[in-house]
Amino acid sequence: MEIGQPEWKKVKGEKETIEFCKKVCYPVIIRPSYVLSGTGMKIIENEKDMKKYFKKIIKANNFTVSKFIENAKEVDVDGIGYGSKVFIAGILEHIENAGTHSGDSTMVIPTVSLGYYEIKKIKNYTKKIVSNLMIKGPFNIQYLVKEGDVLVIECNLRASRSMPFVSKMIGVNLMELGVDSMLDERKTFPKITYKNYGVKSAQFSYFRLEGASPFSSVEMNSTGEVACFGKTFKEAFLNSLAAKGIKIPVKGDKVLVLVNKNSDCSEIIKKLAKKYRIMTNEDNENDVIKLIENQEIKLVINLLKNQKSKEFIITRKCIDMDIPLITNKELAKVFSEMVN
Repeated sequence: MEIGQPEWKKVKGEKETIEFCKKVCYPVIIRPSYVLSGTGMKIIENEKDMKKYFKKIIKANNFTVSKFIENAKEVDVDGIGYGSKVFIAGILEHIENAGTHSGDSTMVIPTVSLGYYEIKKIKNYTKKIVSNLMIKGPFNIQYLVKEGDVLVIECNLRASRSMPFVSKMIGVNLMELGVDSMLDERKTFPKITYKNYGVKSAQFSYFRLEGASPFSSVEMNSTGEVACFGKTFKEAFLNSLAAKGIKIPVKGDKVLVLVNKNSDCSEIIKKLAKKYRIMTNEDNENDVIKLIENQEIKLVINLLKNQKSKEFIITRKCIDMDIPLITNKELAKVFSEMVN
C-alpha cells in the first residue's frame, strides 16, 4: 500500500530483541503479544534498561518491538468501512505527544495544529487501508505525524473508546452505521460539518490510590473520561478541565512549576507568569509543602524528566490535598496559552 510505518519486528526473547534495537537505535517501544490497554508496554532508552525489562517480564515469550519516534504528534481516525466505501467520521488530534496511551490522552476534534497536506495524507492512507482490507463496519486507525511525515501505528477492526465522543460531536450514531454496514444495509454515508470543537480528557483516580505515581506512559492509567464542547478550542478545552474536577486558578494565585534547569519550558513559565505568581523547585521544600497543606498553591505543573524523592513527595502531597496537577509538557503548553 506504500504507507510508512516505524520500523518493527516480531521477536522471541532478549537476544533477538537487542539485535533489532542495535539495528534501529534506541529508543524503542516493546510490547508482549498479550497486550491489553498497554499492559507490559514500555519505551526503552538503552540496552541496560532493556535487560532490566526482560528480567521483570517473565511470562511472555513473544514480543513486538518497534522504533519509537520521539516528539511525534499522535492522531486517531474513527470511521466506518463498507468495502470500497470509507466514511471518515473524525480525525482526532492528541494534545500529548506520542508516548502517552491513547486512553490517557487529551483529544481534540477538529484538529488544531495539523497542516492541510498532513490531513490529506491521513485521509488518503485511511481510504487505502480500509478499501484494501475490505473493512465492513467500524474501525480505528492510529497515526504518527512529524515534520510532514505520516506513519501508521495500527489499524483496529472495532469501535474505539473515542467513537461515542465522535458520534456526539458530529450528531451521527456511528454504532448504528457500523452495524448497518456489517449487515449490508448501508449504501451511503452522511456528509458532516463541524460547528463546534470537542475535547475529550481522561479521568484518573490517583487520589484514591495511596502512593500511586501520576505520570502517564504507554500503559493506560485512566479510569474514565469526560467530553466537552465549545464554540472555540479554548472553550472546549477549559470546559473539559472543569468537567474532570480541575479548578482553573484565578489571577494572582500561586502556581508551582517543577522543571529541569536546562529545559525548554521557559515560554510556558513566561505565559503563566503573566497571570499567576510562579513558584519553582528552587524554592524551599518545606515552605512549598506547607503552602500545599494550607492549599495556598492552586496548581502544580511537574515537567521534570527524573523524579527525585523530594519532587515526588511534593507531587503526591498535591494529589492528597486535591490540588490540580499537570504532568505533561504539551498539555501545560496548551494550558498556558488558554488561560491568558
